[in-house]
Amino acid sequence: MPPKMMCLFRLPQTLLGRAAVQSGALRRQRPIRQVVVGSKANDKVKPVVTRRRVEVFISRLHPDTTIADVEQCTTEALMTDDDFNTADGHIATEQLQNKHNFYASYHVTVTVCADSFARSIEILMSSSFWPEGILVRRFYPKREQNG
Repeated sequence: MPPKMMCLFRLPQTLLGRAAVQSGALRRQRPIRQVVVGSKANDKVKPVVTRRRVEVFISRLHPDTTIADVEQCTTEALMTDDDFNTADGHIATEQLQNKHNFYASYHVTVTVCADSFARSIEILMSSSFWPEGILVRRFYPKREQNG
């Protein structure tokens, strides 16, 4: 090896690391700040209830299936969990246009409390809660493009 390359390998690791940080190749990690969530009951100061949307795409349904049928099936799936409060959730269903007439597809949006968000996804993405042969996957809306 040429002498200049050997010199590079002899530098202590701290000098190499410091040079990488200074050059911008590496960034120093910020310290993780502690987050505290209150648990004391207070009548004067109340928290805001945060809501999130779980969106699913449901397809391979018979063309005669109605929006009410899909909403009922979704509600029954969510009601299987004892911890889920259906009064807090709201279900909106939209029938999607298909290329063919031999199946129907739906976009279902379930609005839930942020505390129930992860559990709602688990329930809705479980095959045991849906009829046999129904295709269910997460629905990701298209992003709006700015001019």
